[in-house]
Amino acid sequence: MDNNQDLSNEKPSDGISEGRESFPTTEMIQQWITDRLSVYLKMSPDTIDQREPTSRYGLDSSVAVTLTGELADWLGLKLAPTLFWEYPTIESVAQHVAKECQKAQSVNQ
Repeated sequence: MDNNQDLSNEKPSDGISEGRESFPTTEMIQQWITDRLSVYLKMSPDTIDQREPTSRYGLDSSVAVTLTGELADWLGLKLAPTLFWEYPTIESVAQHVAKECQKAQSVNQ
């Protein structure tokens, strides 16, 4: 796939930004991150271990900030651009973001 491909239109139907009551699970967020990261890094998603630091795969600041922005847009949340440095694995990012989704859900109810 082209590294410059626009992925913003590839939103799952249960995203927060669509105003639904259900939120993506941690596993769904992990898969979303893995799929996008594989596009940016031109790797098969199957070769990415969600428990390994993303730096192992050559994640640079430009891709990390772009990925964080896309994730924030998908979920309708504000996320720190340093997200992938504060939470160095896909698994830890997804766990943190899932907790933020839960907080947003409780505020919106």
